[in-house]
Amino acid sequence: MPSLLITGGLGFLGQQAARHFLKGGVVFSRLRNELAPLTQLTLFDVAGSTTLLPELARDSRVRVVEGDLAEPGTASELVCASGDVSIIHLASMVSGNTETDTEEGWRVNVGGHRSLLEAVRLNAPGARLVDSHTVH
Repeated sequence: MPSLLITGGLGFLGQQAARHFLKGGVVFSRLRNELAPLTQLTLFDVAGSTTLLPELARDSRVRVVEGDLAEPGTASELVCASGDVSIIHLASMVSGNTETDTEEGWRVNVGGHRSLLEAVRLNAPGARLVDSHTVH
């Protein structure tokens, strides 16, 4: 059952992406190697993030999961629970916050990113991953 995981899913871009995919109704299935009906859309974000748009809250395919990608096991749990998954990775600390707390920025932006990539490598090789991050 193909699913879509959006990290940073409760932010503006995450919710707009969710609306787009729910409206289209399909996502790439890595197991079937083709587009297939979208059966579950997981919006992952930190606790206390922005409120979910009402139209997303009403859709039975949508589930919200809160947590921290940089915490050990979180990314693996997300990827494994999603099964046949495609991923849009938007989660990050933005520049203003990373400038005031550099260590936390490294932990979240680099550590969380690495955890997600490792979880995909181990649990969902071949999964489609759209990544908004650039590592220099």
